Amino acid sequence: MIFSLLRMALGLVYCAVILNVFLPLMLLCLPSRKYRIYLGNISGKLIGRGLLWLASAEVDTTKVEETTRHFPAIYVSNHTSILDIFLGIWVAPIGTVGVAKKQVVWYPFFGLLYLLAGHLRVDRGNHAQAVGAM
Repeated sequence: MIFSLLRMALGLVYCAVILNVFLPLMLLCLPSRKYRIYLGNISGKLIGRGLLWLASAEVDTTKVEETTRHFPAIYVSNHTSILDIFLGIWVAPIGTVGVAKKQVVWYPFFGLLYLLAGHLRVDRGNHAQAVGAM
């Protein structure tokens, strides 16, 4: 239990460090959604890889290179934990735009990066708005 809490605390500190590095860059790129998406993808890859390592998650990467062969593409995840989100970010090609529920902005550190990167947020309770956002 203590070890799990320590890993969680280290994960939050790691996310905070990445945010502090990428936040100024994102703000400089506010006029360009394209560059913010690229920066968001790079920061997501750093966060994803680091958090998966901290969680001691074993990932079979034998098929990861195939994600870049089929482009453009839509990647769909029916995730069961927060780690699935970071795994998706880690393996998705740079330039990928994410779609998440609007509450994602309340996730510590990650939510702010997600918002600034210009990814899509949908209100699952408002069908018309969700379709419009897509």
